[in-house]
Amino acid sequence: MSMTETESIVQQGQADIILQRTFDAPREMVFEVWTQPHHISKWWGPKDFTNTTQKMDVRNGGVWDSIMHGPDGTDYKNHIVYNEVTPPERLIYTHESGPWFQATVTFEEHGNQTRLTMRMVFASGEQRDRTIKAVNAIEGGKQTLGRLADYLAKMPLMVKHTFDAPAEMVFDAWLDPDVAGRWLFATPDGNMHSVKIDPQVGGEFEFVDKRGDELTRHIGTYLEIDRPRRLVFTFAVPQYSAEFTRVSIDIVPLDSGCELTLTHEGVLPEWRENTTEGWMMILNSLAENLTKA
Repeated sequence: MSMTETESIVQQGQADIILQRTFDAPREMVFEVWTQPHHISKWWGPKDFTNTTQKMDVRNGGVWDSIMHGPDGTDYKNHIVYNEVTPPERLIYTHESGPWFQATVTFEEHGNQTRLTMRMVFASGEQRDRTIKAVNAIEGGKQTLGRLADYLAKMPLMVKHTFDAPAEMVFDAWLDPDVAGRWLFATPDGNMHSVKIDPQVGGEFEFVDKRGDELTRHIGTYLEIDRPRRLVFTFAVPQYSAEFTRVSIDIVPLDSGCELTLTHEGVLPEWRENTTEGWMMILNSLAENLTKA
């Protein structure tokens, strides 16, 4: 997860508070954890606060009723009405309990990252300033987005890629040794030494990439094979860790081509950035190889 801190913009004489932060997660994931009660209950609110969602209906005109529990035992009831819901780009909602304000939350896609901007507009500049003083609103907002960053860091890593090729062709490229050896786990400065694939549930794979004088093994076992929609396998690089993680490949046909979503569970926080970049490089290599097929 990025070490990016939350930025705040509060201008004298204005009635709004703006908070911005970049997250190392695709915006679909960030939007999801902002709009699903089983996610939001685990991170929403400042440090040491918890919250209980009584109702969450994320649609135009829907409401979110919740109770935020302070560390001193004080409960704060919140009633929110959604004015606009445009997945995964934007939320506009009105906070009607306590200090009134309208919030606009935008989710901007930057590669595999998300730039989130939250703008809260109060009834007046005076009301905004009273709210900042009464509940330490700016610091509370920063802590809330910090907790979101921590929560996202513990979630499965997700990478998406759109291909100008049929779903069947993209799926088969993962299980054909001759094809997979040209792109899967291949590195620009290495040579694929050997590829072994047993394409059945319970079957194993082994890719050995030679980088200089060093051999790097990529191994795993197939858990699900549902052509052309879904492929799931365990994965490990014993040279770096004996622990197996889990990778899911989900492919959805489009009018032209298909979209692939790769979900990697069990990646340690210190490896997330390198692992994300590695999968993006691999999927780009797959796209290039499919154009040559």
